[in-house]
Amino acid sequence: MMQLQVMESDNEELNSKLGDSLLRIKSMAQIHELLYETESFSSLNFSEQTRRLANTISKTLQPNNSVTIDFQFEDIYLNVNQAIPCSLIIN
Repeated sequence: MMQLQVMESDNEELNSKLGDSLLRIKSMAQIHELLYETESFSSLNFSEQTRRLANTISKTLQPNNSVTIDFQFEDIYLNVNQAIPCSLIIN
């Protein structure tokens, strides 16, 4: 519904705020997707979440540009209560 509002609105400030909200929602949704993909519902590989999140943000903000992101970190495991705020900070 937010994406429809962005497409229909000419208000740049509103579109910016809705876009930010969409990215936050996608961040939380991706964390839950990772939890369901793992065998442990209490721990997820946040390194993988960071990769996914950065790629989603890149595609959302610059859909026609190719951006290469080089990740250099070790696996980090967080529970969902830690992962959601960390994802929102990255976002």
